[in-house]
Amino acid sequence: MTRHPPAGAVEDVREIVNDYDRQILLRPDVESAFCEMSAECFAQGSDGLVRDAELLYRRWAFDVAAIGRRVHMWQGLDDPLVPVAVNKAVADRMPGAVWHPVAGAGHFVAVGSADEVFAIAAEELGA
Repeated sequence: MTRHPPAGAVEDVREIVNDYDRQILLRPDVESAFCEMSAECFAQGSDGLVRDAELLYRRWAFDVAAIGRRVHMWQGLDDPLVPVAVNKAVADRMPGAVWHPVAGAGHFVAVGSADEVFAIAAEELGA
């Protein structure tokens, strides 16, 4: 993928995710947004994605156990790209974490759970 991902990029992703994610990626608005974000992600080659992964998986400069405020974390229990154990370990270390496991959901759990995510955000922000 370079400036414009190949036409089959979304199809390639659909092959490695579960049915939950495939249904989300079939939505024209999501497919379009995914293509635009992929193009941006790879606009300068793969270095940005590699750097992102390095930052995510290295030791952070702060201790997540020091985050005392409520932090909601959604995890698709059938995500083939990010194992549950990765995010659950972070949530378990945060005293204020609220873990939202979603059975059957995959990598695009935030899109599939958007109504719940926004409802909780609105409630907590007093909107």
